Amino acid sequence: LLIILIPAVAAPLLLNMLPYRILPLAVGDYVVALLVLQGLALLALLTITGSLNGKGLWGLLGLRSVLIALISFAYLALTVGLVAEATLLSFLPVPRRAAIMGAAFLLILPYFLCTEYMTRTKYPGYPRFFPIISKIALLASLGGGALLGGPFVIVLFLPGMALLLLGSGLLSRQIYALTGQPGASGVFMALCFAWFMGGILPLT
Repeated sequence: LLIILIPAVAAPLLLNMLPYRILPLAVGDYVVALLVLQGLALLALLTITGSLNGKGLWGLLGLRSVLIALISFAYLALTVGLVAEATLLSFLPVPRRAAIMGAAFLLILPYFLCTEYMTRTKYPGYPRFFPIISKIALLASLGGGALLGGPFVIVLFLPGMALLLLGSGLLSRQIYALTGQPGASGVFMALCFAWFMGGILPLT
């Protein structure tokens, strides 16, 4: 719980003192910067506590995990994504947005790998609660950042992000249940989040 909550509290406080315009996305630059700080903090805390080392981290990014995540995301893109493109949202990116999505994916990947590694556990009772706690902590961190001096408009995006976290979280839970690979569900979550931000949020 401490490893989940400490970065969620510290990141918005640190972001008040650090530049966060690392991507040309309105609101998305702040969200990505917040996830970068939390990802680095999670890596540091997991390393300090001996829960994860370099070998374990690379193990999460094994070929099997990456392939499972890519296949799952491709299936999601060909079903939900193409329907959204034809009806509600612009899902297929132009080249500039595709580059932003790729950069966002690489930047936020450590956060989602660490949270999936921590929360996808086989201990009875824990699999239901820890993923929910981590997602609530992220939303609270974003809301706190908006109140502490970040872009206040981020509050308007919180319901959409909550729905994204809920939907992708349920899918990643199924991926983990079928494969037992937290790396696969972590890469999948990072792909979903990067695609959402790069495809939906306004460019600056």
